[in-house]
Amino acid sequence: MGYQVEQDDDVTSAEAARDDAPDAEEASPRDEGRSRTWGLVAASMVLALLVVGAGVLGWRAWGAERDDRARAEALRVAERAVPDILGYDHARLDADIERATSHLTPAFAADYKTFADETIRPTAEKLRAVVTADVVSAGIETADRDSAQVLLFVNQTTRTAKLPAPRVDSSRVRVRLEYTDGLWRVAAVEPL
Repeated sequence: MGYQVEQDDDVTSAEAARDDAPDAEEASPRDEGRSRTWGLVAASMVLALLVVGAGVLGWRAWGAERDDRARAEALRVAERAVPDILGYDHARLDADIERATSHLTPAFAADYKTFADETIRPTAEKLRAVVTADVVSAGIETADRDSAQVLLFVNQTTRTAKLPAPRVDSSRVRVRLEYTDGLWRVAAVEPL
């Protein structure tokens, strides 16, 4: 018994229409243009992020290098200044005080001159004292581009008319520096 199934004309026409339509996987030129545009946008965004990232890393590296240079320079200034600040010779006291104040901030220079006139000068002249200071070791405690704090180990050798031999005193001092007018200057010296 063979049954014959009649084909529905609607089903046949739907299949024919499907065969004539472009495949779903094939993109129209308009779709390809959109894909390319989004690809270019994505590539541009990635490129922009890479450029910004490189800029940030470069800026940080440059800042770190500047901080390292600032620390090194502050340390050098402290090591040069402290012997002048802590040393003096009774025979040339005015010149020694002037040399010491050349390393100082204006406010600290005024305080130093007052201390030198009231304390150092009378003792130095009376005892005919000569004091030299030598930095044995130094290191940065804290530092940034505008200020630094340095710890120094110092040997001070004192010679006077009353001492039979030079006396050597070892001490530690903390030096605070400020970067002003393009130079590192000593803003404070604190004996520890």
